[in-house]
Amino acid sequence: MASFEIVRMDGGYALRPLMKVQWRILVGQFLSYLIGICFAVVALGTFLVPVLFFDGALTSLRIGAAGMSGAVAAYLLWFASRGTRSEVQIDFETELIRALIPHRGGAPTLLGVYPFSAFSALLHRPSGLAGLSDLALQPKDGGSALWLARAETAEIAALQSRLERDLFARL
Repeated sequence: MASFEIVRMDGGYALRPLMKVQWRILVGQFLSYLIGICFAVVALGTFLVPVLFFDGALTSLRIGAAGMSGAVAAYLLWFASRGTRSEVQIDFETELIRALIPHRGGAPTLLGVYPFSAFSALLHRPSGLAGLSDLALQPKDGGSALWLARAETAEIAALQSRLERDLFARL
């Protein structure tokens, strides 16, 4: 059973992990959604209710409280709509590797963009779990490696040969 999938895209492909999402992340996103909705209601209520029903002035304190509540609501709702897995996109037209987190709705969060020439080798190493290996791209500058996939050793070896052919044959 594969632990990742290769998805064709315009000009290249993406490596997406198929690992199960930790339940803590899902619970955190659900709670973030609920609390974010509550803060949005508080922001609207603080801003509109006194003006509509009590003919009160729109004071700077009320505007500030509504703005802060709205900012907290926006952040919590953004976190709730985030994806739960990162993916690596390899684009042959622009010769770029993008690490990103796709969102459930809207634009993805871009974690990094790297040219093909920034990497010197593929690292294939045991993951510490029985029968599984990790595959990562080692940058030329000696910085931290870009993790690509974790799967059974035979699957990682096949992916490694494909990436060596696709990435390093072009340099």
